[in-house]
Amino acid sequence: MIKLKGWAAVARDTFMFMVIAIVGFLVVPVIFGSEPSRSVLLIFNILLGVIAFCVSGCMMADNRWKHLNKVAMILCIIISAILIVTMSMPFNPELLWRKIEFIIINMVVSIIGVYIMMALGGGLSFVFVKADGKERKNIKNN
Repeated sequence: MIKLKGWAAVARDTFMFMVIAIVGFLVVPVIFGSEPSRSVLLIFNILLGVIAFCVSGCMMADNRWKHLNKVAMILCIIISAILIVTMSMPFNPELLWRKIEFIIINMVVSIIGVYIMMALGGGLSFVFVKADGKERKNIKNN
């Protein structure tokens, strides 16, 4: 298995996170019915985000938090770009200030959410892989 380091590993994990998020949006309607509530979507995608950050943390034992922070920053930039593009269409100057306020509020909430998922998933990754990259054999003795 090839171990990626640096920005290649960040790109891999960002791509993995985006694929998991898309799969989450596609799978939830199949599991919970044609129109699941927003709370179901929120909980399911937070759970998938925590799992994605946990997997990312397990694959990157060295400088784990620095790596997870880079992945989270890239995800926040992608989410912000998607918000700006989707909210600016169609352009209406009369609603521009309300849209900007809505975009900023959603960006802040998204950033907080991504970093909460990073903290939970990164912390959970220490259960499976120690900081030096060795798998845990017996959690009680370590």
